[in-house]
Amino acid sequence: MKIMSPERRGEIAYAYLKAKNRKAGIPGDANTVRREIGNTINEPELKEISVTPEEALEFVAELLKEVVEGFFTELNTRPKGK
Repeated sequence: MKIMSPERRGEIAYAYLKAKNRKAGIPGDANTVRREIGNTINEPELKEISVTPEEALEFVAELLKEVVEGFFTELNTRPKGK
């Protein structure tokens, strides 16, 4: 089996998270997002790579922004009346 580059793994992980968030929907408020980030950055995988709360917030904000932009793009490109 071919070994995947870290960059490719990152691309796949980001796309996977975008798809998962698109299907799950946008969280209801900023406090929910902050709380989830606070809980998640304490997970061993994120501690291992020293993710800071600021980095996690920036990552999640960009991810959610892309999900929302995709929603509006899709909303505006659907045929009217369907």
